[in-house]
Amino acid sequence: MNASCPLRCFCPAGMGRAILVLALASIGGFAQPVGAALMLTEVSGSATASASFFRTSFPPSVSDTAVFGPFGGAAVAEVGRTRAVQTGSGLNAVNAEGVFDDVPEFALRAETEIDQRVGNPGASSEALAFQYVINGGELRLFNPSGSFDDLEATVGVSIFVIAPDFSGFLWEWGATLRGSGGSAVAEFHGFAAIFDFADPLGLGMPVLSAVTVAGSEAVLSIAPFTGFADLGVITPRSGSVITYSMYASVSGPALNGGGGEASLGDPFDFTGNPGSTISIPGAVLVPEPESWTVVLFGLAALLAHARRRRTRHALR
Repeated sequence: MNASCPLRCFCPAGMGRAILVLALASIGGFAQPVGAALMLTEVSGSATASASFFRTSFPPSVSDTAVFGPFGGAAVAEVGRTRAVQTGSGLNAVNAEGVFDDVPEFALRAETEIDQRVGNPGASSEALAFQYVINGGELRLFNPSGSFDDLEATVGVSIFVIAPDFSGFLWEWGATLRGSGGSAVAEFHGFAAIFDFADPLGLGMPVLSAVTVAGSEAVLSIAPFTGFADLGVITPRSGSVITYSMYASVSGPALNGGGGEASLGDPFDFTGNPGSTISIPGAVLVPEPESWTVVLFGLAALLAHARRRRTRHALR
């Protein structure tokens, strides 16, 4: 099997330092105001990258998962050109990409998840709002033969909340580029292709471009988008939960240079295009003092991973 890795390197220079900065931001640094009205009492998350291959002598599956929390941090998972990045500050990006020569069928997937719990420790009620920003994405299918039959590239987003004015799935949307002969069609749906679009508060959705086909490539672009929701008022000594999931996947036959790419943001250049941001305006994360040891241990392990990746890449 021959897997091509075009366009970008696996770990750009300075990635370890960038992850450290983002991770420190995600735990509120060391100088967040303790008297903030709303506090993020717990922030945990994960990043997973996986690849599966069918009817081939290649190992049937491989995966990589990284987690952080419950007091912030960052996670990076990578398998080949499939990569997911998530930080406790809500920055995340996913990319699933593969081009193969002799794989009858493959499936690549990158996904992130973050769980934010916010509380009101004060004596007065406080407004709770939620903001989501996506910096755009792309779906692509490849095949030198000009036929994209059975190739699919998909991205999906799901936001679940437990809040004073609304509890349930706040937003679930997905987009798929599906090959059909020498053309490709775009489909809009829920988080997964079998689900319906869910938007009970009327946030809207990113604009999808027209599908373009040029030779061996079909492309669909996803425009930047910003959503904001008023989730009500948190009474004293009560709280809310927001969980956000995002994924990118590519699947289908990959013979003689077939494959595809799905992405939201660029996790190979995370500081340049973070993909999306989830935030609760006015809320800060203030871990208990005993949690700092756990946080710093996680940061040290993450930086060591980034340095090992950079060293291996330099030796190639």
